[in-house]
Amino acid sequence: MTYLAVPISAGSLNEARRQIRDALAAGAEVLELRTDYLQPLQPGMVVNLIGEVRALSPADTRVLVTCRDPE
Repeated sequence: MTYLAVPISAGSLNEARRQIRDALAAGAEVLELRTDYLQPLQPGMVVNLIGEVRALSPADTRVLVTCRDPE
């Protein structure tokens, strides 16, 4: 099965929230939260973002969290 995946690569929490809303409105079935772009990155931010995605999206929306090394 193929899913529509959208990367969320925002530098701020507010921008990430906007990108999440836009992606869900466009029909995203998988959201990739690129946490390496968030500044300053804190574990609580990521937990809150995942919770917000769960509250806004259908139950079958998948969330992938990545934090890539700059190198």
